[in-house]
Amino acid sequence: MKKKPRRVYSESFKINKVQMYETGRMSISAMSKLYDISETALYKWVDKYRSGPLQ
Repeated sequence: MKKKPRRVYSESFKINKVQMYETGRMSISAMSKLYDISETALYKWVDKYRSGPLQ
């Protein structure tokens, strides 16, 4: 089984997705499916956003 290649997302992309979640426009689960991003990654972005700027 091949691993998926690691993807790098821009800070603006991450902030946009966190804001979509924070404002209730989309759930983590829905974003995960729509953008093919793991729920774990999205939750990490949310945690980082809440504690300071994303990197």
